[in-house]
Amino acid sequence: MKYTAIILAGGKSSRMGTDKGLVLLNGKPMVSYLIDLFQSLNIPIILVANNEFYSQFDLPVYSDIIQEKGPLSGIYTGLKASQTEKNIIVSCDIPFLSQRIIELLLKENSNNLITVVQCGGKIHPLIGVYSKEIEAFLFESLTQNKLKVRSFIHELAVKIIDLDEEELDSVEEVRNINTLNELKEIENGK
Repeated sequence: MKYTAIILAGGKSSRMGTDKGLVLLNGKPMVSYLIDLFQSLNIPIILVANNEFYSQFDLPVYSDIIQEKGPLSGIYTGLKASQTEKNIIVSCDIPFLSQRIIELLLKENSNNLITVVQCGGKIHPLIGVYSKEIEAFLFESLTQNKLKVRSFIHELAVKIIDLDEEELDSVEEVRNINTLNELKEIENGK
Protein backbone atom coordinates (compact mmCIF):
# COMPACT_ATOMS: atom_id res chain seq x y z
CA MET A 1 0.00 0.00 0.00
CA LYS A 2 1.22 3.50 -0.80
CA TYR A 3 1.28 6.34 1.71
CA THR A 4 1.90 10.07 1.68
CA ALA A 5 3.42 11.90 4.63
CA ILE A 6 1.61 15.12 5.45
CA ILE A 7 3.58 17.40 7.75
CA LEU A 8 1.43 20.06 9.41
CA ALA A 9 3.36 23.31 9.73
CA GLY A 10 0.59 25.87 9.44
CA GLY A 11 -0.01 26.60 13.11
CA LYS A 12 0.23 29.95 14.81
CA SER A 13 3.04 28.74 17.11
CA SER A 14 1.81 31.18 19.75
CA ARG A 15 3.72 29.51 22.61
CA MET A 16 6.92 29.40 20.56
CA GLY A 17 6.57 33.00 19.41
CA THR A 18 7.77 32.11 15.90
CA ASP A 19 7.08 29.46 13.25
CA LYS A 20 7.89 26.15 15.01
CA GLY A 21 8.83 24.19 11.93
CA LEU A 22 11.46 26.73 10.94
CA VAL A 23 12.98 27.13 14.42
CA LEU A 24 16.52 25.79 14.51
CA LEU A 25 17.18 22.74 16.65
CA ASN A 26 20.90 22.06 16.79
CA GLY A 27 21.35 24.30 13.76
CA LYS A 28 18.68 22.64 11.62
CA PRO A 29 15.01 23.64 11.04
CA MET A 30 12.79 21.42 13.19
CA VAL A 31 10.69 20.33 10.19
CA SER A 32 13.87 19.04 8.49
CA TYR A 33 14.10 16.15 10.96
CA LEU A 34 10.73 14.84 9.76
CA ILE A 35 11.53 15.50 6.11
CA ASP A 36 14.73 13.45 6.52
CA LEU A 37 12.81 10.64 8.23
CA PHE A 38 10.19 10.30 5.48
CA GLN A 39 12.74 10.68 2.69
CA SER A 40 14.77 7.84 4.26
CA LEU A 41 11.60 5.70 4.09
CA ASN A 42 10.91 6.75 0.47
CA ILE A 43 7.51 8.15 1.45
CA PRO A 44 6.36 11.19 -0.60
CA ILE A 45 5.88 14.35 1.48
CA ILE A 46 3.36 17.19 1.44
CA LEU A 47 3.83 20.24 3.65
CA VAL A 48 0.76 22.10 4.87
CA ALA A 49 1.95 25.59 5.78
CA ASN A 50 0.76 29.14 5.49
CA ASN A 51 4.32 30.48 5.33
CA GLU A 52 6.11 30.96 2.00
CA PHE A 53 9.47 30.07 3.59
CA TYR A 54 8.56 26.36 3.47
CA SER A 55 9.20 26.45 -0.28
CA GLN A 56 12.94 26.21 0.56
CA PHE A 57 12.51 22.45 1.12
CA ASP A 58 11.59 21.76 -2.53
CA LEU A 59 8.43 19.88 -1.56
CA PRO A 60 4.78 20.55 -2.40
CA VAL A 61 3.43 23.19 0.02
CA TYR A 62 -0.29 23.84 0.47
CA SER A 63 -1.93 26.62 2.47
CA ASP A 64 -4.98 25.76 4.54
CA ILE A 65 -8.07 25.56 2.34
CA ILE A 66 -10.16 26.77 5.27
CA GLN A 67 -8.15 29.37 7.20
CA GLU A 68 -7.97 29.92 10.97
CA LYS A 69 -9.38 26.49 11.91
CA GLY A 70 -6.31 24.84 13.46
CA PRO A 71 -4.88 21.37 12.87
CA LEU A 72 -8.14 19.86 11.57
CA SER A 73 -7.97 22.29 8.67
CA GLY A 74 -4.37 21.25 8.02
CA ILE A 75 -5.38 17.59 7.97
CA TYR A 76 -8.25 18.39 5.61
CA THR A 77 -5.96 20.37 3.29
CA GLY A 78 -3.34 17.62 3.27
CA LEU A 79 -5.85 14.87 2.54
CA LYS A 80 -7.39 16.91 -0.31
CA ALA A 81 -3.91 17.37 -1.83
CA SER A 82 -2.78 13.77 -1.36
CA GLN A 83 -2.93 11.22 -4.15
CA THR A 84 -2.95 8.23 -1.77
CA GLU A 85 -5.78 6.67 0.19
CA LYS A 86 -3.74 6.37 3.39
CA ASN A 87 -1.72 9.26 4.78
CA ILE A 88 0.69 9.70 7.66
CA ILE A 89 -0.18 12.89 9.52
CA VAL A 90 2.44 14.48 11.80
CA SER A 91 2.92 17.94 13.22
CA CYS A 92 6.19 19.72 12.49
CA ASP A 93 7.20 19.98 16.16
CA ILE A 94 8.03 16.28 16.76
CA PRO A 95 11.66 16.18 15.57
CA PHE A 96 12.60 12.88 17.25
CA LEU A 97 9.80 10.81 15.74
CA SER A 98 11.35 7.47 14.84
CA GLN A 99 11.19 5.08 11.94
CA ARG A 100 9.99 2.30 14.24
CA ILE A 101 6.91 4.31 15.28
CA ILE A 102 6.09 5.05 11.64
CA GLU A 103 6.55 1.38 10.74
CA LEU A 104 4.34 0.34 13.68
CA LEU A 105 1.61 2.75 12.53
CA LEU A 106 1.76 1.40 9.00
CA LYS A 107 1.69 -2.21 10.22
CA GLU A 108 -1.24 -1.67 12.61
CA ASN A 109 -3.29 0.63 10.37
CA SER A 110 -5.04 -1.95 8.13
CA ASN A 111 -8.65 -0.91 7.48
CA ASN A 112 -9.06 1.76 10.13
CA LEU A 113 -10.13 5.27 9.17
CA ILE A 114 -7.67 6.68 11.70
CA THR A 115 -4.80 5.08 13.61
CA VAL A 116 -2.92 7.12 16.21
CA VAL A 117 -0.41 6.51 18.98
CA GLN A 118 -0.66 6.85 22.72
CA CYS A 119 2.23 7.13 25.15
CA GLY A 120 2.03 7.40 28.93
CA GLY A 121 -1.75 7.52 28.73
CA LYS A 122 -1.69 10.55 26.37
CA ILE A 123 -3.12 10.24 22.88
CA HIS A 124 -1.10 11.91 20.12
CA PRO A 125 -3.65 12.61 17.38
CA LEU A 126 -1.03 14.35 15.23
CA ILE A 127 1.04 11.19 14.92
CA GLY A 128 -1.18 8.92 12.93
CA VAL A 129 -2.46 7.42 9.73
CA TYR A 130 -5.60 9.04 8.31
CA SER A 131 -7.70 7.79 5.42
CA LYS A 132 -8.91 10.07 2.62
CA GLU A 133 -12.36 8.63 3.36
CA ILE A 134 -12.73 11.08 6.24
CA GLU A 135 -12.57 14.24 4.09
CA ALA A 136 -16.35 14.81 4.23
CA PHE A 137 -16.38 14.32 8.02
CA LEU A 138 -13.52 16.81 8.35
CA PHE A 139 -15.32 19.37 6.20
CA GLU A 140 -18.46 18.99 8.30
CA SER A 141 -16.52 19.46 11.56
CA LEU A 142 -14.74 22.52 10.17
CA THR A 143 -17.94 24.18 8.96
CA GLN A 144 -19.57 23.51 12.35
CA ASN A 145 -16.53 24.90 14.19
CA LYS A 146 -15.93 21.57 15.93
CA LEU A 147 -12.15 21.98 15.86
CA LYS A 148 -10.75 19.72 18.59
CA VAL A 149 -8.72 16.94 16.97
CA ARG A 150 -9.15 14.51 19.88
CA SER A 151 -12.94 14.93 19.81
CA PHE A 152 -12.99 14.48 16.05
CA ILE A 153 -11.01 11.22 16.00
CA HIS A 154 -13.20 9.69 18.71
CA GLU A 155 -16.29 10.28 16.57
CA LEU A 156 -14.84 7.96 13.92
CA ALA A 157 -13.42 4.45 13.97
CA VAL A 158 -10.05 5.21 15.54
CA LYS A 159 -7.47 2.62 16.47
CA ILE A 160 -5.11 3.64 19.25
CA ILE A 161 -1.70 2.00 19.48
CA ASP A 162 -0.36 2.10 23.04
CA LEU A 163 3.39 2.55 22.65
CA ASP A 164 3.95 1.52 26.27
CA GLU A 165 2.46 -1.89 25.48
CA GLU A 166 4.78 -2.11 22.47
CA GLU A 167 7.68 -1.74 24.91
CA LEU A 168 9.12 1.21 23.03
CA ASP A 169 11.12 3.81 24.88
CA SER A 170 9.01 6.36 23.11
CA VAL A 171 8.52 9.39 25.37
CA GLU A 172 11.19 11.42 23.57
CA GLU A 173 10.18 10.03 20.18
CA VAL A 174 6.69 11.54 20.47
CA ARG A 175 7.70 14.67 22.38
CA ASN A 176 6.59 17.87 20.73
CA ILE A 177 8.48 21.09 21.29
CA ASN A 178 6.17 24.02 21.98
CA THR A 179 8.33 26.71 23.61
CA LEU A 180 11.79 28.21 23.27
CA ASN A 181 12.53 26.97 26.81
CA GLU A 182 11.73 23.38 25.78
CA LEU A 183 13.95 23.85 22.73
CA LYS A 184 16.86 25.09 24.90
CA GLU A 185 16.37 22.21 27.35
CA ILE A 186 16.65 19.68 24.51
CA GLU A 187 19.70 21.37 23.03
CA ASN A 188 21.30 21.30 26.51
CA GLY A 189 20.56 17.58 26.86
CA LYS A 190 17.67 17.73 29.35
